[in-house]
Amino acid sequence: AFPLCLALGMMVVFNRVLSPATVARFLGHGAGAKGVLLSSLAGVVSMGPVYAWYPLFKTLKEKGASDFHLANFIGSRSVKPVLLPVLIASFGWRFAIVFVLANLAGALIVAYIVHVACSGKDKA
Repeated sequence: AFPLCLALGMMVVFNRVLSPATVARFLGHGAGAKGVLLSSLAGVVSMGPVYAWYPLFKTLKEKGASDFHLANFIGSRSVKPVLLPVLIASFGWRFAIVFVLANLAGALIVAYIVHVACSGKDKA
C-alpha cells in the first residue's frame, strides 16, 4: 500500500505544480543542460505504460517541447529506481553503475538521432 500511496502522492503534487506549458518551457529548444537533466530525471521516475504518456507528449510538443527532450524522456524510462536494489544484489555495484550510465548515455544518443531525423523533416 505504501508504494501505491507514494505514487499517487507524487502524481497529485506534479499535477498541482507542473502544467504542460511550464514543462514545455523547461523542455524547449533553448533549455540546454537543465532540459536534458530534467527530461532524463523525469524519464527515470516516470511510471506506467509508455502509451499512457503519448497524449502528454503531444501536448508538450504543441507547446514547444523539442523532439530531443521527448525522445530522451522515453529512452530514460529504461532505468527504474525500484529495480536498482535487485540489480545491485544480483550483479554488484560496479555493474549497476555502468549499466545505468550506459542506458542514460544510450538514451541521449538515440534522442540526438531522433532530433536530427525530425529536424530534417520540418525543412522538407
